[in-house]
Amino acid sequence: MAAEMDEDFHDQVLSAIYDCAVDPAGWGAALTMIRDRLDLSYLLLHFFRFPPGYPDVPQEGMVVGTEWDRDWLNRLEPLLPSVPHFDRMRRTPIDRPATQLQFLPEEEFRQTEFYRVWVAPQRLRYNCLVNVVARENMVAMLSGASGEERGVISERDTALLAKLSPHVRRALMISDLLDETRSQQMMQARLLDGLRVALFLVGERGHISYANTAGEEMLSAGELATGKGGRLGSPARVGGPALAASITRACTGSDADIGVWGNGIPLMVDGGDPGVAYVLPLGRSDKRHALGNGMAAVAITTRDDACPPETEVLMALTGLTAAEVRVALAVAAGRSLDSVAADNDVTTETVRRHLKNAYDKTGARSQPALGAYVNALRVPLTLRTG
Repeated sequence: MAAEMDEDFHDQVLSAIYDCAVDPAGWGAALTMIRDRLDLSYLLLHFFRFPPGYPDVPQEGMVVGTEWDRDWLNRLEPLLPSVPHFDRMRRTPIDRPATQLQFLPEEEFRQTEFYRVWVAPQRLRYNCLVNVVARENMVAMLSGASGEERGVISERDTALLAKLSPHVRRALMISDLLDETRSQQMMQARLLDGLRVALFLVGERGHISYANTAGEEMLSAGELATGKGGRLGSPARVGGPALAASITRACTGSDADIGVWGNGIPLMVDGGDPGVAYVLPLGRSDKRHALGNGMAAVAITTRDDACPPETEVLMALTGLTAAEVRVALAVAAGRSLDSVAADNDVTTETVRRHLKNAYDKTGARSQPALGAYVNALRVPLTLRTG
């Protein structure tokens, strides 16, 4: 029964998260579901994009969250320099939750000024954080706090946050691409046609049911995207197969089946401008289906600042989790499993489990074979625009 409940929760929260890609007003409800599941006092989502010219040009973004005293939350930002080990928490890799008690004993934390002036007065215990997006031009993180009566945040709790983080990233990235013409009444074809990003709605086997004006122009050029036989594809050597696999997964009708696939696929062809594709399952959601008829939405951008970092690209191409990608990259660099475990503050057995998962997902059967596989995919990782 517990497993069924977990599966039900996973389906419900993914649906709520993906709805936020087209309706950001839903973030409060989605975060509340996660907060309640983890028995946290509050949970916040911070998302900021730094435009060309920053800091002379101000940052853009949002901070949304569950209900909490806004006055206390407003006091938090100027206190960040005094938060114990905040910089270490902010430097953790994406999709790997960090808590303050990972870096210092609780009794020591209770002696800090930050605990005295901000944590204790709210009857909180300590904070956790997971980096969702970490790029030169944008950052996003989930941050939450546990109450003083709650037990310590467990490995099961952080595993749930790690599992949800890639899906939050997908919703944020697609929302950011669609944001320039958003309206409270959702998207209509005339609004979508005004987008600079190419947007396609596809059905089973990638059949195109709708392409906006930018999408039609991209299909006509035939460089990054093609519509042979009415099906969306790409001639990109590495990104093309990954795009097809991601669309197939997204068109199952289950939000969970897409996993981490298709969340920033590099599309690069000789002599052409590079692009990046994001695939969003439409599932059975009325909000996402307000985009139009189809089983999945595919956004392809050539925006100069859109290139994801290496970890995200490998996740999009292979379906590996962030932890599995870190192990695969280390193996490709000739690192020992013991050294990988030490660097990531996990056991060697955990690293071996990630390695086995990487074997299963890539078809590699040895560390040299996995290294060769990863290095072959690194060609599109040099993707740059400008």
